[in-house]
Amino acid sequence: MFVAADRNSHRILAKALEKAYQSQEVRLEDVIWWYIGPKLARVYTTIVRIPHNRVGYLSFNNAISYMESLGKPYDILLLTHGYKNHLSTGSGYFFSYRELSLLKSQLSFLDLVFMAGCKSATLIEDWHQAGAKTVIAFADKHNHHFYIDMFLGAFNGDNPLEADNFVKQHKISYASNSPLLTFIMANTNIDPQLYMNGLLDPNISNR
Repeated sequence: MFVAADRNSHRILAKALEKAYQSQEVRLEDVIWWYIGPKLARVYTTIVRIPHNRVGYLSFNNAISYMESLGKPYDILLLTHGYKNHLSTGSGYFFSYRELSLLKSQLSFLDLVFMAGCKSATLIEDWHQAGAKTVIAFADKHNHHFYIDMFLGAFNGDNPLEADNFVKQHKISYASNSPLLTFIMANTNIDPQLYMNGLLDPNISNR
C-alpha cells in the first residue's frame, strides 16, 4: 500500500518540476511514483496506491481494510507530512493516534509500516498495537521522500528491514550520488547541509 502526498514539499519544488517537465501539472508525488513505482513492482505482487488528491481518512481506512481482506502479509509505505501523533498531507491530518486506536489488534496481516513524515516515530507504538510487526519512522524533521529507495535497493529476497546496517553505512554516499538530490539542489534554494541533516537514522521498531 503506497501513499505519497505532501503539499509543503511540492510547493518548495514546484518551480523546479515545472522547469524540468515543462508543465505545471507534474507534481512531486508523480515523480516519486515514477521513480519508486517500478522498484515496488519488483518487490510486491499487489500494490494499492492512493493518489495525492484522494488521501483522507476514508480512502486510507478503506485501503487498509482491502489489504486485510486479501489475507496476505502487506506493507504500508507513507511518504507524507507529519507532526506529533498525526499523519498529514500538509493541510490538517488524515490519520492519527485516535484513528489507530480504533484498529487496535485488528490488523492481522500488516507486516511493515514505513513513515517518512516528521515526528512519525510518535505513532510507532500505535501501529504496533494495531498489529504492525515492524515500524520505521523518524523522530524529528525529515523531508527526504526518496529515502525509502535505500530500503528497496537493499532488498535481495530477504527481509528488506535487514537494510538497517545498509542505511547507516551508505546513507551519505547514496545522498551525494543521487541524481534526484543533484537535481533538487541545482533547482531550489534548499540548503544542502540542512537537507543532508534530514537523512537521520530512522527508528526501526520490531514487535
